[in-house]
Amino acid sequence: MSGVLYDIMMELGRLNQIKIDWSEELTWATVSTAIGTGRVDAMCSGMWIDTQNGAYLAFSDPFYFNSVSAYGRANETRFTKLEDLNNATVRVATRDGGTPAIIARQDFPQATVVSLPSGISEGELVEQLLTNKADVFFYGDDTLMDFMSKNPGKLKPLFSEKKLRIYALAIALPMQDVGMKNMINNSISEMKGSKVIERALKTHALPGSWVNDMSGLN
Repeated sequence: MSGVLYDIMMELGRLNQIKIDWSEELTWATVSTAIGTGRVDAMCSGMWIDTQNGAYLAFSDPFYFNSVSAYGRANETRFTKLEDLNNATVRVATRDGGTPAIIARQDFPQATVVSLPSGISEGELVEQLLTNKADVFFYGDDTLMDFMSKNPGKLKPLFSEKKLRIYALAIALPMQDVGMKNMINNSISEMKGSKVIERALKTHALPGSWVNDMSGLN
């Protein structure tokens, strides 16, 4: 295993002299149940802080922030401005209850939604565009930049200067476990000060795939 959050969590374990047990791979649809029933203690691979999940989960302080943009096929030429997406002829791929669905409903209510089950992967959302079952979808720049670097000529950001959302990335935790939350927050503060998080990002993340604060929202 490797990556930004892996490095951060392993350092968190070292600081607190605890073992990080990567015990279960979850989908976004199963995170709340897994944490709420005590099957896992935390979502250590990171989760965006939002109101919808905040009804069931507590969150640590943010590690850093992810931006969200609109993406289409690499040969897409129909759209010249963001408002062009708010049209019934535009098919938006979404995941039930997820961030893409929220953005579509709030920002582009006239667009035609192509909704998929909540448990699907990012790859299945991408496939909707590549097979021409949808025209656009809204997702984190970190995930899509990684996909585009490994699969050139497939997708592109439609309006790279227009960020639709900026979300804080944090660890999802049980509502009632204040002690664990305090422990993790203290560790995050120390890791920011010692530049552990900054080094992990420089090692594993593509430039432009993360931001330090909310100021990148246009």
